[in-house]
Amino acid sequence: MKLNWKSIIPRAIVGVAVVALAAVMLSMASRTGDLDAAQKEEKVPISFTAQVGETDALEKVAENDTYILYANLCDPTIRLERKADGAYISSRPEGMEDMPDLKNAARLELSSMLNIRYADRDSNITEVNSAAGCVTRGNFAAKTITDGVRYDFHFANEGFLVPLELTLGDQGLRVRVPLADIQESTPSIKLTEILPLPNFGAGPVQTDGYVLVPDGSGAIIPFEYGLANYSQRIYGDDVAVGQSTGKAPTQIARLPVFGVTNTNAAVLGIITQGDARARVAAETATKRSPFTTVYAEFIYRERLLVDVGQRTFESTQANMFEPASCQLDAFMMEYRMPETADYVGMANAYRQYLLDEKGMTASADSSALQVQVIGGVMHEESILGIPVDRVLPVTTYADTLSLIAALRERGVDELSLDYLYWYKDGTEGRLTSDMKAETRLGGRSGLQKLLSSLPDGVSLYFDLNFTELMHNQPGYSTLYSTAQNVKKEPLTRQNFYLSTYRLRTDTDKIFMLNPVRLTELVDRWTAKYTKRWQPAGMTGLSLRGMGETIYSHFGDDPLDRGSAQAMWEKTIAAVAAQAENGLLLNGANAYALPYATTVQSVPVEHSRFLCEERAVPFYAIALHGLVDMSVPPVNDGEGNIRVLQAVESGIGLTYTLGWQNTTQLKNTAGEQYNYITAAHWLDRAADQYVQLAPYLAAVSGQAVTSHQELSAGVYRTEFENGAWALVNYTDAAYAAGESQIPAGGFVTGGY
Repeated sequence: MKLNWKSIIPRAIVGVAVVALAAVMLSMASRTGDLDAAQKEEKVPISFTAQVGETDALEKVAENDTYILYANLCDPTIRLERKADGAYISSRPEGMEDMPDLKNAARLELSSMLNIRYADRDSNITEVNSAAGCVTRGNFAAKTITDGVRYDFHFANEGFLVPLELTLGDQGLRVRVPLADIQESTPSIKLTEILPLPNFGAGPVQTDGYVLVPDGSGAIIPFEYGLANYSQRIYGDDVAVGQSTGKAPTQIARLPVFGVTNTNAAVLGIITQGDARARVAAETATKRSPFTTVYAEFIYRERLLVDVGQRTFESTQANMFEPASCQLDAFMMEYRMPETADYVGMANAYRQYLLDEKGMTASADSSALQVQVIGGVMHEESILGIPVDRVLPVTTYADTLSLIAALRERGVDELSLDYLYWYKDGTEGRLTSDMKAETRLGGRSGLQKLLSSLPDGVSLYFDLNFTELMHNQPGYSTLYSTAQNVKKEPLTRQNFYLSTYRLRTDTDKIFMLNPVRLTELVDRWTAKYTKRWQPAGMTGLSLRGMGETIYSHFGDDPLDRGSAQAMWEKTIAAVAAQAENGLLLNGANAYALPYATTVQSVPVEHSRFLCEERAVPFYAIALHGLVDMSVPPVNDGEGNIRVLQAVESGIGLTYTLGWQNTTQLKNTAGEQYNYITAAHWLDRAADQYVQLAPYLAAVSGQAVTSHQELSAGVYRTEFENGAWALVNYTDAAYAAGESQIPAGGFVTGGY
């Protein structure tokens, strides 16, 4: 169809833009397209036969030693019941039937077992629930299967069939959406998201319950009217589905979990497959629907809202979609009912999941002082009047030994260091395929001396970069080795102005490696590492980037983020297998945790979304006694608050330090480290370590049994061996029983 640009008007601009983008990507019919052709579009018949049960009531469909699963095969509903005490969680909110003022539309929404979102021919996104879209029309099938029930929901008006399997496991309810069984009747109307059990455990405002969301350390949303809704993608945004503008800084949802506690019981949802393609969302109570719900949203097709250029002054945007649907075989979740109906019980339920399903083991924690050491920073020097980019030494290999000696002289007998930017070109974003030492940090001989001179009680981890490059290097180029974003452009890590959130164009681009090249890169690294540095004593390794960020590739041989997760895990496992002294991660996402020995900078805050009442240390409680942990750097501006957070969670301290040239970091790639001068922090770091070491040793390897807010800003944490801590974030002293907690201070005991 030939486009007549002079005839374009604002209401038609979206369709024209999408046609223009079709060569770039995919799959949308335009508003100005041939309507006759759209009507004649060949539809694929959906294979479906309505089938319901004989009894319109809940009936037992599975039972084991711990739980009973009930299901209604005539009116899709389920209930999970714990046999020990009769506590239960339902897919339909309790008490809804007793609300005469509740409108029918709200009843249908609250009765839904599965919601979907889809894009129509004009790329408009619409959500429909299974109760209104399928059940009221008789377009569903229900049957018992091994250990449970399967529902097939036929959204006839929209042209989709989506199955939902619910089975009983030893630990609770298993939810599975088999993607191979999804049917779509036409390519021009696209299924984008699937929301299983959107009302499971929903709570009314009349109770004291709350929702747990994985924002940062974890946060709770009370059952109250008038709060904003919550939505956050697990592991952060996919940088391959990029944005032209930034957002206000927020914490990352690093664990694929959510939960709710109400009058009957608490339940923890764990996303067990498809977590990298999932969001956690919560809808708070309104007068129209007085229940708070929390659920997972699985992304069946990635979509991106892009700006469209035009000849008018109006701003127009259009949706773009990834070429194919999700490459996984299923989206899966598991619901567990914790022993105690609070966020501590939920955290310990997730801790048990990591032990049972992810191979993590309970072990003693370390009370070591964690130090992030900054090696070399690329900066511009003038040589004979010519500007040249060279590495500015901040902490050389010899300086690292001096730093260790200075801390040990001050009483730090247990020390763990993460050495950043230690390799060739420092911060220049070089893939560590060749493991070359940086000459200006001491070269190969200096690095070998560092490795051979480490004293007992000191662990040294060397950071590896397997995802970012700024310049071409042997075997890898910024043109051919990088991933591609949804617009099939080279994928770069974007930086935004904090004041305006607009894209920065004055910084060097950092290109992201194509995930398909990961296996080859790790093989090259392994050959160099095992030949040169492992025999020399480099036995501790660090993978900061891969533990924090995961992304898709939309170029040739595309790899969606769900499939990329398997590639990430394989890579992290391969590195961990070579790290005799363990693997260190920074603020680690859940997929990396089973391979970690130490996790620095664990999340200790939330994003302060309007709906959130307060942060809770869910992350730290769930991981306590499974892996060494420490708070974000104490000397990055938060100061005493970080110390209090460490005591509250029973985890260690982190400092970021540099030995020399720290006043020359402005306008370099290391300008964010302008506070790290070691001489300013050595005494304080050592004093805090000495003060906390006995307490951290006492709670080492211990699970958290209780965490309470005694008053606003005052918290008590208890551990399974009886050790406890009282922390006061306020500016006034607080009396807790026989303990007087000073303002901005803490008291520990029980050991």
